[in-house]
Amino acid sequence: MKNPGTNTQPVADNATNLPFTQIRKRDGRLVAFDAQNISSAILKAGRASGEFNEAVAEKLTIRVLSLAQMALSENIPTVEQIQDLVEEVLLSSSFKQTAKAYILYRDQHARNREMIQKADLDLMDSYLNRLDWEVRENSNMDYSLQGLNNYVSSKISRGCGIIVNVTPFEPGWEGKAVLEISNTTPLPAKVYAGEGLAQVLFFESDTACKTSYADRKGKYQNQSDITLPTT
Repeated sequence: MKNPGTNTQPVADNATNLPFTQIRKRDGRLVAFDAQNISSAILKAGRASGEFNEAVAEKLTIRVLSLAQMALSENIPTVEQIQDLVEEVLLSSSFKQTAKAYILYRDQHARNREMIQKADLDLMDSYLNRLDWEVRENSNMDYSLQGLNNYVSSKISRGCGIIVNVTPFEPGWEGKAVLEISNTTPLPAKVYAGEGLAQVLFFESDTACKTSYADRKGKYQNQSDITLPTT
């Protein structure tokens, strides 16, 4: 007998009845609408509250799709509109703790996006002009692009709780990469398996590096284990 908790066909069937096939992201891009993203988000909230499993998440997703079919029949919906429908379905269900978890999840992500949008330019100016005492006093990170990345990310993520610092991935660096993960709040932080925690961006320069990390004899060069910071 097939496990009803893993059967995704009803969700797919309901998605084909929708008057739209695309969804508008927050940056304005149009992408293909995937009902399984809704099911996944509801399931994560259900697991966080401990109220239900995959089978119930699928049924709730079908309710969201039915509501979308009636309420969003004219234009391509936005991510926020779909999330509003998910919130409405959860609030009208008996799973109140899950509804609360989903609302808190949305609020946290909204505040994170707002912090990032407001902070980027001011933080870069602060770093480049060395206006912040943390820039002057931090002896663990060289004054460089890597230092800028760590400074900006730590400032932004401070309000979120989780901070990730990485080995200086600069031109000429070689060694074992190390991630430092810390929770800067007095509250517990929950990290889910299979979800991203950090990302590394590599930028290609138009010109060759004049002074590499190896030339500067950085303390993390050729590290084979965890190198403790200088205090």
